[in-house]
Amino acid sequence: MNLAKGIFALLYFYSVIGLAAPKSVNPAPPPIPSTPTPTPKPTPTPPPEPTPPDPTPTPEVTPPTTDVIPTPQQNEKEEKELKHKVVPFFFLNFDWGNWTANLTPYKANPVIPAALTPDSAQDRMVLNDFRDGVQKTGYIALSGGLGARVKWWYDNASGVAKEWWGYVGLAPLIGRQMNSVRYYRSYEEAQNSPGYKSVPGTASGAMSLSQGDSVTYLSTGGVIFAAGTGLSVVGVGTIAIAHGTWETYIEKVDNERVYVKITKGTLSSLSVSTGAAIVQVSATAFRNSDDGFSYLYNLNTEVGRKAYEDILHGNVIASDQISKKHPHNLVELAPILKVSTFTSLNTGRFVSVSLGLPILWNSGYSKGNINSYTSTDFHINNKTARVHYGIYSETKNLHLWTRHRETDLMFYGAKYFIDSPEGNDDGTFGRYTYAYRNEGATPRRIQKSVASLIQHTGIDDLAVAIPDEDRLGYAGIEFNTTLHDDNTERLMSAARKNNENYFLTIGDRYYSDYRAHGDTYNYCLGPATPICWDHLLSESHEALRDMHHYLEEMASLRDQDAKAYAAAYGRFGRAMTKNHIAFRAALELAGPGADISYLIEGAKISMYYKAWRTTRTANKWELTDNPNSNGSYPFEPRLRHSQIQGLIVNPGLGGIETFNNLTSNLEPQW
Repeated sequence: MNLAKGIFALLYFYSVIGLAAPKSVNPAPPPIPSTPTPTPKPTPTPPPEPTPPDPTPTPEVTPPTTDVIPTPQQNEKEEKELKHKVVPFFFLNFDWGNWTANLTPYKANPVIPAALTPDSAQDRMVLNDFRDGVQKTGYIALSGGLGARVKWWYDNASGVAKEWWGYVGLAPLIGRQMNSVRYYRSYEEAQNSPGYKSVPGTASGAMSLSQGDSVTYLSTGGVIFAAGTGLSVVGVGTIAIAHGTWETYIEKVDNERVYVKITKGTLSSLSVSTGAAIVQVSATAFRNSDDGFSYLYNLNTEVGRKAYEDILHGNVIASDQISKKHPHNLVELAPILKVSTFTSLNTGRFVSVSLGLPILWNSGYSKGNINSYTSTDFHINNKTARVHYGIYSETKNLHLWTRHRETDLMFYGAKYFIDSPEGNDDGTFGRYTYAYRNEGATPRRIQKSVASLIQHTGIDDLAVAIPDEDRLGYAGIEFNTTLHDDNTERLMSAARKNNENYFLTIGDRYYSDYRAHGDTYNYCLGPATPICWDHLLSESHEALRDMHHYLEEMASLRDQDAKAYAAAYGRFGRAMTKNHIAFRAALELAGPGADISYLIEGAKISMYYKAWRTTRTANKWELTDNPNSNGSYPFEPRLRHSQIQGLIVNPGLGGIETFNNLTSNLEPQW
């Protein structure tokens, strides 16, 4: 390209020189020969006749021309032109994969743990024990669209104009997504089976599911708008998406019953991003609303089987009408139970940094806040739950073709109201969550994630020993700390009764203890220099001040504005997630009764689960449950991710009542 420009410039230069040079009128005189010419002999001639003298020649006058010979700069200015072109606007995104989790529990030592124990990694993970079977999760997602995009640029320009570009595009958006969870008796069987590839549309297909098996089908449709401008490879762009979703979730509850939940949602988002080449920084605001309902079908009844098949074909009225009918006697089984009707609204803002190539690989980091509201009517016991959530989320992910690695750090605070025939109630809770998932795990990767969790929480008892095997397949870690109503009340009381110096004093105690033992959590990237220690102390003080501030705000809002209260609780959680000093100080101030659970699962690793409850003595907890005991919070490996078992008010975000409590008497209360 530079060579072509150089040749063009030379040709242009010489053409200009040729136009400017004067034209020659007379031919050049002939050359003088080098040898003398001989003189001829004279001959007589008659005298010449006299001739008149030649008149004086008059010079030819050329009229002035009005043409101006252009300079290169003037020529470029005249030729600079804004051009545009309509090109296809093509969008495509797809993803697929699967992972397997061993359901055989690890025989954990029922030893009451103590924090900051020097030798805590006494539990060694067990490999390749599949006596309780495995659970395989598969997923496939495809979305795309084809529209038009108009591009603008300057032709034959120089300077900034030469590097400028802009575009506007519009395209329809269509997507499909399928997730499934299936139980297998052996690891080999799971490896050789593709899993569920479609929604079980018949009652016989649903009956073939095992307890805890589930299938989710999601369809989307909408429109995507994009616009951007930039210079050379650096640009600023915006993307607006508006689409609707329709989700069907099916889960086998037990040998007879199938749970079906249908959700209709709308999502609108606006992202503004800037970047160069494969690096992008973006800010996104979104709004999402969902409406849905759920039913429980007894497939041992003819009516239940027929209604199940009808609802999957769009006939919801039949299920609604049948669920309202009374059984004829106490022996007759209710073929359909309407479990819940719900609506939710979520709004949030995120900041993201991404590096990568579309589809092939990408690495990203994002953090932000979400405000959520959910209203659920539980028809099986005539209760209504209204919940406000304030959520802080921080995510790191790596996607390499079909392999995924993700780390999530979240906190959500909630304010809820329960209306029931027995009376009304309200309460609050908060939950701190750390989750890690790697579809191609190694012992080093798992140990690194556990070390990161310990760095965030300061709980040395989370350390475990991982056998040295190169390929472990899938591995996941989930850590939860739940602050109940009493814990939240103690936190707010501490902020009301004491100024922020009280919080700083508690944090300084944890800081001094940590510094005395050295940088055991590798907080400093290199040597533990005074600058690093000062930064840790400054960061901790900032987090503790924020915790005190938002707890005071929560105390003033609790009985006035539930939405603002939940948002303040979420911001308190953001401060609590700053580092282990903030986490331990918050846990100490929360007092006894906070629940802590810890799960490690994997394709070859036996499922490791422990749960503790805080006591009145700081940093001393009691072991409340393990897979081989009947604690207050029994753990069932196969149902650990069930959307109906466990917290049902808002699956995935926590809630108030378990499904077992809601369905202790499955007969409707007429």
